[in-house]
Amino acid sequence: MRLRVTDTAGATATDSATVTVTNVAPSVSAIATDDPVDENSAVSVSGTISDAGWLDPLSATIDFGDGAGAQALAGVEEHARPDGTITYDVNHVYGDDGTFTITVCAADDDVANICRTAAATVDNVDPTAAINEDDAVTINGTPVLLGTSGAPVDFAGRATDPGSDDLTLRWDWDDGAPAIDRSTVFLVNAPFPDPDPSPSVQPRDVTDETAHAFGQACTYDVGFSALDDDGGSAADAIKVLIAGNADRGRPSGYWAHQYRQRGSIDFDDATLACYLEIADFVSAVFHEQRDASTFQKAQKILFSQGQPVGKRDQLDRDLLTAWLNFANGAVGWATPVDTNGDGTADTPFSDALQAAEAVRLDPAATPGQLDAQRAIVQAINDALA
Repeated sequence: MRLRVTDTAGATATDSATVTVTNVAPSVSAIATDDPVDENSAVSVSGTISDAGWLDPLSATIDFGDGAGAQALAGVEEHARPDGTITYDVNHVYGDDGTFTITVCAADDDVANICRTAAATVDNVDPTAAINEDDAVTINGTPVLLGTSGAPVDFAGRATDPGSDDLTLRWDWDDGAPAIDRSTVFLVNAPFPDPDPSPSVQPRDVTDETAHAFGQACTYDVGFSALDDDGGSAADAIKVLIAGNADRGRPSGYWAHQYRQRGSIDFDDATLACYLEIADFVSAVFHEQRDASTFQKAQKILFSQGQPVGKRDQLDRDLLTAWLNFANGAVGWATPVDTNGDGTADTPFSDALQAAEAVRLDPAATPGQLDAQRAIVQAINDALA
């Protein structure tokens, strides 16, 4: 800097001094985030970088702490007194849960890597689990997969997860130990387990297709579950009805003898109990209106033992006989049967039985109406023999 002084006569004098201007490093303001957020959701990061040297060129980087490293930070840059600034508001998606350290670094043309950090919290999201019900039939409002003893039943379970998580899909067939019958791991990037936290954004959508043969005719509650690698889980279940393999139906007297448990018996206790369990499940009469849950109670419905019985009692006997024939595999759920005596099987077995039960459950049904339904069910049983 130089100063010159001139008087009125034109004489001058000068003096000078040296001024040193030192650089002021840019500063990074507090980093604001809108955490916590769920995995695979955007975290918003905002703040301002400022420099007292308003004409200094500015630059900045941001490291989101997920292993990808630092990258250029985009923002609105201005250079007007009293300082130069970069204002930024950016979004970043994390593929996995965790607490991540976000680092913003600023630089002018004289100094670099003036940094500030903040933490972002990302929460795990449980996976979903759903059993495919495309092949299921609806029985009394419940989706059911049908099968026969010893024959494989096809299953498909789907799991989704917004996070980049290794998933374990499990099945429980409900037919005895162990509690988990099948367990399969679906890796994000096989053949190696995914790091924690995952460095990538790879939401999951996997399906496990399998089959299982049930040895005992009965009803089963098959379970399907999905577990992610962060402790999240979900589960689904479906009812499975397995019938026997009989080639023909049996009359009510035959079934009464089986449940009376005297003399020669064709089935073990477990099978007979399962047949009653099947009848109880498919019927709207048993046990809602008539208890057939034990051998003794079922035997009394099937055989009057010389006691006077009403029209509904007679229809109950034939209905229970038909359901036991179904449980034994003599007729399928959708097998066509003849309901009008014209010799043409044109009504699904289940529809015919449900129609008969609707009349049975109607308190206003006349004796004639009950007899008419009994005749239909009797004819179905006779045709199966």
